[in-house]
Amino acid sequence: MPESGTRTAATQDNTIQTSASTPISQDAAAVRPVATAAAPARRRWLPWIIALVAALTAIALCVAFLTYRAEMWGGRSLPDTATIAAEASVGGDSAYQDSLTGEQVKRVLAARGFRPELIREFSAKTRGLFLGYADHHAGQRLHSGATVGVRVSGGPGVPEGTVGQQVADVIDTLESMHVPVQYKQVVVSDTTRYPAGQVVATDPADGQAVPDDQMAQGITVGVAAEGSGVPFDIVGEDAQQASDRLTSQGYQVTLEPRFSSRTYIGKISGSSPGPGSALDSGQAVTLYYGVDASADRDMLTVNDHGFRTATGDLSVLAGRYCKASADGGEGGCVTLEATSSQYSAGEDTAIRIAGHDEPMTLYNFSQDISGMVVEPDANHLFDADDLPMRNHLLLKDWGMFEVYAGMGIMRCGTQPISYGPGEYCDNGILRTYDPAGDWYPTENTGLTYDMQDFLVYFPVGSDINELEASGYFDAEALAVARQQDAVDTDRPFILLRDPSQYEQTSVSTDTAPHGDPFVPGNDHGVNPLVPMKPAVSNDTVYYLVEQSEPDWNTLPDLNVESDDSTDNNGKSGNKANTAASGAIFNDIAGSYGFASGSGGWTTTLQVNRDGTFSGYYSDTDLGDVSDEHPNGIRTESTFQGVFSKAKANDDGTYTLQCDADKLNIEGNIGDSRIEDGTLVTISEPYGIAPCTTFTVYPQGYDSSRIDEDVLSWSTAWYFDGIPDKLDTPIIVNNSHKESFYGES
Repeated sequence: MPESGTRTAATQDNTIQTSASTPISQDAAAVRPVATAAAPARRRWLPWIIALVAALTAIALCVAFLTYRAEMWGGRSLPDTATIAAEASVGGDSAYQDSLTGEQVKRVLAARGFRPELIREFSAKTRGLFLGYADHHAGQRLHSGATVGVRVSGGPGVPEGTVGQQVADVIDTLESMHVPVQYKQVVVSDTTRYPAGQVVATDPADGQAVPDDQMAQGITVGVAAEGSGVPFDIVGEDAQQASDRLTSQGYQVTLEPRFSSRTYIGKISGSSPGPGSALDSGQAVTLYYGVDASADRDMLTVNDHGFRTATGDLSVLAGRYCKASADGGEGGCVTLEATSSQYSAGEDTAIRIAGHDEPMTLYNFSQDISGMVVEPDANHLFDADDLPMRNHLLLKDWGMFEVYAGMGIMRCGTQPISYGPGEYCDNGILRTYDPAGDWYPTENTGLTYDMQDFLVYFPVGSDINELEASGYFDAEALAVARQQDAVDTDRPFILLRDPSQYEQTSVSTDTAPHGDPFVPGNDHGVNPLVPMKPAVSNDTVYYLVEQSEPDWNTLPDLNVESDDSTDNNGKSGNKANTAASGAIFNDIAGSYGFASGSGGWTTTLQVNRDGTFSGYYSDTDLGDVSDEHPNGIRTESTFQGVFSKAKANDDGTYTLQCDADKLNIEGNIGDSRIEDGTLVTISEPYGIAPCTTFTVYPQGYDSSRIDEDVLSWSTAWYFDGIPDKLDTPIIVNNSHKESFYGES
């Protein structure tokens, strides 16, 4: 059939003719319709794909944001005080935040992966409290392991670099410590080196904290001024040249040695009166010049009737000693102060650690001079090997020497045995008996040797290597010290024995009498002293705080105003004068009494270091009785008040301004009550009211210069007459001369 044949032929030919000139492949014709049908489907899926990618991207960004915010990557942020308080488990309110310590902040930061470093700075805040971050702020993001400075309060103090600045530039900083600040005139000779108004000295020293026991005294600032006297800049001069210069000016000069840093060897390191003090014409002055370890025997021993003994004046060691890293806190500094010993006949030729009672000496107790001899005498009464002090470091010629309390005396309980007749120890209780009686104790029981204050003093030039090689130190303590920073041998320092490092600090002598193992001795050539702990290192020693300090109390006050010299009421103020008031209050703080001496009435007064006061007045009449008050009558007044200002006068007295608005009396004046059969009536405080101005005659004041009206009240306190120099202050109400005498 023609059509069928034609289709077959076309199929076999595999070509379709659509026109005369355009042949189309049958394969292409078969495929093209399929492609044309799939295109719309792909276009429908494309938005979904884009949406999916966008969603996944958004999720990834969200996850990244959330994990970043959760500080899972990209570092961590510094917490604020509320967060720190919460993480430190001390609470999150403001009271807890204000009491955060630097150590608490350090622990929280360490737990977050930071490396916190404590940076101490002086402030009015309590020592150890957190002040803030250094060079960073709360919320700032830092990488893990970043070092973060943590500012910690070192308590009030004198910031390093105060000395050398103009006084006007440091007033605000010092006043911000919230302790009294006094300003004093200090005489200088070189006004080019020390221009007028420059801070040349401070107490505490530059860079030192105010000691806890001197908070009421506060800070004293010495300011350069021209004048005649011992110039402050005499310090560091050649000793002989300085002496010759003052001698040529008509002063009587004595030179005395003092242990000092290497800088001052052979040069002036201090004076008495202190550097910067004004002098009267022809006045005597002592200049101290620096010496090193080679002078220890010359300074600490004396010739006593042909014997060289260790009874020199130890007051030359007095001063403040601080650790290299000390912030002035407890344990950071030690003060050695002059005191008397049983051999010094009332003279302050021994020393003690401030706050401790026991005097410290160079030697042990002995019944004769032999215990103090440091070298054989010309008559060879004492052989060198037999000297009780043979094993003391002072005799080693190494430069250093021991100073200690107790003198190797046994103790009965807390009391030292005097080795005198009529005294014995009964199981640790000191008892007495009559040596002339029929009974006497057969033995002492409860006697002990106890570890007491003990130090080694190292002047510049001490041979520390020789000491270490001698076995003086505990082996473990020495190993620890050698892992620490080396000591600064250019400065004098002391090493205190640490009882907390010893298992045994007391030994009984009941069963085995022996020498004291806690002090050096000579037991047939053997030294019984226990090895020293700790050993010498920069971490363990206390360096002499070497400041050529003026005699602050003798220097004239200097009125200095800061740029901000107005009080809260807008009135002109003077911060230096306010600070001077604080110094006066510190001098007169104590208990006082006002009475006639015949009984019946009295007023007591307690003056505090901040100028506040309190007291009690009472006047009793036991003869005024009735059925309602069979035990008589009493007029009384319990009061509190404030001396708002204090100033020093040219005649050596002080004037106090009593703030009448702040004089408070318990109850209402005139009110009465019956108490235990006595009619009690409230009145004004006799001697205090009216609350206007008061005059203070300070301790040491010449009593011949005091008004007779004031002295008339002295009979209640001085039965044999008032002394030539007041041994306690007198506070006088200027209204009617009522006089309060200090209680000694």
